[in-house]
Amino acid sequence: MTHGAPDYSNIQKTGLIYRLDDMAELAARLGSVVTYDRRGDVLWVETFEHGLSGVITDTVGVGSAAGLSALQSEYPPFSCYLTAGTTNPSYARVSHNIPTPLSLGIGVVVSVNFYTGNDQLRLTISFYDGTYWYIATLRVDITAQEIYYYDADGDWVLAASNIGDLITYSIFHHIKLIVNLSTLCYVRLHIDDKVYLLTDIPIRRQALTSAKVISIIVVNYNTTGIDTPFYVDNIIVTTSEE
Repeated sequence: MTHGAPDYSNIQKTGLIYRLDDMAELAARLGSVVTYDRRGDVLWVETFEHGLSGVITDTVGVGSAAGLSALQSEYPPFSCYLTAGTTNPSYARVSHNIPTPLSLGIGVVVSVNFYTGNDQLRLTISFYDGTYWYIATLRVDITAQEIYYYDADGDWVLAASNIGDLITYSIFHHIKLIVNLSTLCYVRLHIDDKVYLLTDIPIRRQALTSAKVISIIVVNYNTTGIDTPFYVDNIIVTTSEE
């Protein structure tokens, strides 16, 4: 008995294969950048294959740097390297601004290649509504193997410990943060195949008059004085997250 598409399909029936109707599965098999968590609709993707013109980079601290690199990449040819400097504290970051979408279930996922000497990764989704600035930030303490979130009072709160060694050199880890900007709460975070629920935890709010916009920020933050870079590839913004 043959398998595959029905008679009206433009795909010929065959006895060896099945038609693949799941486009998310097909994308994952072909090397999609959203392989680990496919929920949400992709709103914006930066792979750095065409340079840094689609993002903003900035640095603070002696020796801090950000730029295009062909040394490491999850999907060649390029990634963005971020080097935090030797002063304490210092950072290098890459960011991108998008207009406010209809759905305020927002996610951001980044692929990061860590090295010995890296201190912190900070991943932020910030939202300006014209009156207030809402800030949701995930902090990964790389050596301590801990995760913190930035709470409504402006304090760092431990979300998980013993998350595992992320310093694996040639491996890019997939880190995703999801927030609900309708309820102004965290939802969950992912590190590769691990999921940490942050359901209904309020995010930070500060008074600020600005145009309506959502900002995505990835930061190499250093408090140790060691200026080691990490490499960022495939920054993805999703909407319609649950």
